[in-house]
Amino acid sequence: MYIKLIYTSHDFYNKRAITDNGNNDRRRTLLPPVNIALLAGLTPDRHRLELVDENIYIDSPSQYDIPDLVGISSMTGTIERAYELADKYRKLGSKVIIGGSHATVMPDEALLHADAVAVGEVDSSWADILNDFENSNYKKIYKQDEYSSLENLPMLRYDLLPKDSYYLPRVFQTSRGCPYNCSFCTVTSTFGARYRHRAIEDVVREIKETRGQNLIVFTDDNIMADRRRAKELFKALKELKIIWGSQASLDAARDTKLLELAKECGCRGLFVGIESISKESLKEANKSGVNKPDDYIKLIENFRKYGVRLLGSFVFGFDTDERDVFEKTVRFAVNSKLDLASFSVLTPFPGTALYEKLLKEDRLMHRDWKHYYQGEACFYPMKMSPAELQRGQIYAWKKFYSTPNTLKRLIRYKQYTPIYWLANYIFSKINLSDVPKLVNVVKNAWNAVDRRLKLKS
Repeated sequence: MYIKLIYTSHDFYNKRAITDNGNNDRRRTLLPPVNIALLAGLTPDRHRLELVDENIYIDSPSQYDIPDLVGISSMTGTIERAYELADKYRKLGSKVIIGGSHATVMPDEALLHADAVAVGEVDSSWADILNDFENSNYKKIYKQDEYSSLENLPMLRYDLLPKDSYYLPRVFQTSRGCPYNCSFCTVTSTFGARYRHRAIEDVVREIKETRGQNLIVFTDDNIMADRRRAKELFKALKELKIIWGSQASLDAARDTKLLELAKECGCRGLFVGIESISKESLKEANKSGVNKPDDYIKLIENFRKYGVRLLGSFVFGFDTDERDVFEKTVRFAVNSKLDLASFSVLTPFPGTALYEKLLKEDRLMHRDWKHYYQGEACFYPMKMSPAELQRGQIYAWKKFYSTPNTLKRLIRYKQYTPIYWLANYIFSKINLSDVPKLVNVVKNAWNAVDRRLKLKS
């Protein structure tokens, strides 16, 4: 079969500078899509494969290029684009299967536009799905009886994605699932609350067999959730002499031995979900057992002590958030010496406890899914208007990345100032697709640092 796998992008709706796939002037984006690269690796060689990342270029269904099967991966904010593509391909005669976090919790809706829906993970069932479509004997819903074991996963087929299109092209996954069931997060509904991990030797082998720069990203939802396993992983990574970043919870900094091992094996940056500086809001988010505002400063300092830079993530719009939450949060983010920060609008994604709560209270503004991307207010907040919530988020971005606040951060970095200036410049744009071609120098700058410092500092 001729199979096309598509990862949809929200930028299609924002009308950013994305070109058609017939144009060689492609865009760049931060990371390659792991999901379709993994599915490609799971696809038998007898099939013809094409991968499309719409963060790089827009897919254009054509009567002159009709796949037998189109697989589309999509989140809530991009699901309408997925439906649009699915409708076009089905009119051309292709069969379509849709998967991803939105289709997982809204399969009946997705079936209005697709021949089949993949609910949750498909690592163990992908071969059966392909055989069923090849024999014209497919089911409407595919759902594995159990979560994937993550054993013997194939190499990710990044070779099928456009070359030189990603600032951080070496992306791997060592685990799935997250034990923290936050009220607004879709991870649990898709990957479960049980922390599952790959064999450490498989992770090391995959990194060794994948050529490229020494800067690596692990897409784990919480790479330090199982601290005992994390320590074993970090010991194994040390021999690779890489520099890497991932996601973790702030409370991991309570374990200084863990941080020491992280530093020794090359961890230099983590995305941490701080979410809120309010104890009441954290309780509403079902994260008060993990995040303790009284300990924030100490924990952030612990990470910094071991050379781990932090991108702290904050969310606005909880029922207890007052109108001054934006100013207070930015002040904390600056004074706590966070290296980078992101500020999101609380978004009630289907399948989350937050969605069910707001639906029951009749506080959803609409279900126009393309607005559900953490950048627009989609519900009626308790203590401010939707417009105030959205303006507050924009204020927080601009205030944190203002010239005075950026300079305060840059003077801490000494010889690394150019690298951190670029990082601050990129994130100051709120949406990474707003970043101009100037940041192409990131790669050259990194190579210079890699050669001169030889990963020692």
